[in-house]
Amino acid sequence: MHKTAAIEFTTDSIREQRKEFAKDIIQPFRHGQLSKEYVEAWGTKHLNVKPEEVKKAKNTWQELSYY
Repeated sequence: MHKTAAIEFTTDSIREQRKEFAKDIIQPFRHGQLSKEYVEAWGTKHLNVKPEEVKKAKNTWQELSYY
């Protein structure tokens, strides 16, 4: 059996707001991996990370359909 994608009923304005405010909901880590999107949006000032970790940061939120 194949998993079907969830159908979402929402308005165009909500979709646009998700794109507009996407960086506000991005978290610094996902599954233990530092988020490159977060670092680019907010920097590392309030994170306790080493420079090596910043260099290894990866895009962790790109699969979000509204980002």
